Amino acid sequence: MPTPAYLLVAHGSRDPRPARELSLLAQQVAGGLASAFYPLATLAGLSGRSSKQPNASSVPLVATAFLELQPQPLHQEILAVSQQAAAAGYDELCILPLFLLPGVHVMEDIPAEVSIAQTQLSGAFTLRLCRHFGSYSQLSQKMRSALPFQKGRRILLSHGSRRPGGNAPIETLAKELRATPAFWSVEPGLDTQVEQQNQQNGQTEPDLTIIPYFLFSGGITDAIAQRQQELAIRFPARHFHVLPPLNQSFPLAQWIVDWIVTDDLSNSTQFSQGTASVNPLG
Repeated sequence: MPTPAYLLVAHGSRDPRPARELSLLAQQVAGGLASAFYPLATLAGLSGRSSKQPNASSVPLVATAFLELQPQPLHQEILAVSQQAAAAGYDELCILPLFLLPGVHVMEDIPAEVSIAQTQLSGAFTLRLCRHFGSYSQLSQKMRSALPFQKGRRILLSHGSRRPGGNAPIETLAKELRATPAFWSVEPGLDTQVEQQNQQNGQTEPDLTIIPYFLFSGGITDAIAQRQQELAIRFPARHFHVLPPLNQSFPLAQWIVDWIVTDDLSNSTQFSQGTASVNPLG
């Protein structure tokens, strides 16, 4: 098997939308990886030369799992996918945390679950925990290039982390996007930053674009839309624009393929039986 199998791990939600969107994303990523790893076979298939169409092994296994709010814990989901991958001939599973911040989930919770799973697997099968998607070296450049043009100012709105240093990447990304950082769960929040923007340039630049730094639609993105309506009432001179989440605003599947193919995923943590500690940032 020329490539490992992949497991996209997201946070988890009681809202059904993230699960649907993650499932579709996994299908798109699998297709993109097949094109990247087997371009000649894929082109032959598209041109109708059936003798050279990619077979099942030409399409990498891309599965999905959630960290929280599921019937079974993540390590059991990892075990199930690992068994599926081993039965298909794979000997390695790359676990890709689709998280945007190096918070507690990335630094502690997911590594612990992967470690538990590895202790229950045969030593012949390897789990590799890769860095979280938010650490992708080309992410800011891709976002900057793909952002739609909007007049005025920007606010990059992230969930936020209470872990020391966990919000520093958002502050850096906001600067690269020429935006002001704001956080949903910690300060400075959206209201605070809108008030500051209104005081600084409300008269000269009335347009304000909010960029939700969230992968999928869900309860938080709904709440952001509601908050935007409330802010529009408070600041009637402002023209608010709220972008959809990342998977609707950008070619997220292609970015994940590029991340896998071109970024340094080798700078990850390989688990063997008995592994107890990891560094998910590499």
